[in-house]
Amino acid sequence: MLRPAFSEVAGQSPEPTGVDFFRAILNERLDLNDLFPERADSTFLGAAPKGGWTGLTEPMAYFPGIEGKCSYTIITEGEVFKAPRVDNIPDNEFKAAYIQGRVEEFWIEGRVLRHLRGKVLPVPVPELTCEGEKTVFIGMTRMKGVTFDPAVIDQMTEREKRQLAKDIAGFVAGFEKVISPQDAKSLGFRGDALTAWEMKPEEVQRALDNPDVVKVLGNDVDFCRDMQAAFAERYEEYRHVPQVAGHRDLNFGNMLFDPETNRLSAVIDFGGAGFCRPEWNFLAFSQHCKDDFTSMICEEYLKESGNKITPRDIHVSECVRSVIVLSQTLESGNEKEVQYEKEHISELKKSLAPEPKKNVFLPKALKT
Repeated sequence: MLRPAFSEVAGQSPEPTGVDFFRAILNERLDLNDLFPERADSTFLGAAPKGGWTGLTEPMAYFPGIEGKCSYTIITEGEVFKAPRVDNIPDNEFKAAYIQGRVEEFWIEGRVLRHLRGKVLPVPVPELTCEGEKTVFIGMTRMKGVTFDPAVIDQMTEREKRQLAKDIAGFVAGFEKVISPQDAKSLGFRGDALTAWEMKPEEVQRALDNPDVVKVLGNDVDFCRDMQAAFAERYEEYRHVPQVAGHRDLNFGNMLFDPETNRLSAVIDFGGAGFCRPEWNFLAFSQHCKDDFTSMICEEYLKESGNKITPRDIHVSECVRSVIVLSQTLESGNEKEVQYEKEHISELKKSLAPEPKKNVFLPKALKT
């Protein structure tokens, strides 16, 4: 059973705000009160850094929602505290389920961080410092580094790019090794851990059969059908290959970077962790990096894990995922997200030939 989503303080509001959560967290962590002395009678709770998220220069900061769409965040000199943001969830029949899912992600992150404590990973991850008793929040050690900007990759030497690719691939492969299918239940992964996050070809086909989706895609619909065919071919041949444990949200906001060494300094935000196909962990690089760097990551990942994937494999999964998301956002009426997915698919079309092509991965255990 979930612990209460809102504390006694936050629960007084029908949709608790960042200020509500902020006060609730401080009620449980009394040692933080000296850092935020104005909390009881002022709307100015803490100090947002002048340089923004990546340029944090002050010993503490409170972010009442600008940090992300899912979290409120408190940063002190040594710790980071997160609470689920629920004020931006659409008010419809699915709202209660969305809130429960968002709350559960926080407890999953806590369990994953507790599981990773003492495990050897090539890239540091936070250590869990506390979990809320009366409200939903978690505390963790604050990691060194700045938010990773993919634009810096183009300015690196080939040697620096290769080392960064090793860092990324090493983390993904290392995470796979320290979480087994037997750990799924204790970590709270929802549903069947080995299939719950697996996108199936028939789901993509249903989306492409939707007249509204076809209308939005326009001239890109044939390209999407080609990508669906390529995805279905790979899926059919390797659908019995076990999935691997993955971060599943390895985007540039969740990777911290050391600008002095051009190395990955930490990986954060494990609320979406679970089992998936290896490609899922590399979607951000496919979206924001050139294929030569993505190829480096794939090469290093093969060395570390024995799983073979290519930039095209990632692009195919990326495209069919966008088709599914496009279908879902059309149902929700989110025009901004619809436009984003449409433009993203068009960009993919420019970089990919339409003909299906086999590029598959096999776990090391299945290789002969």
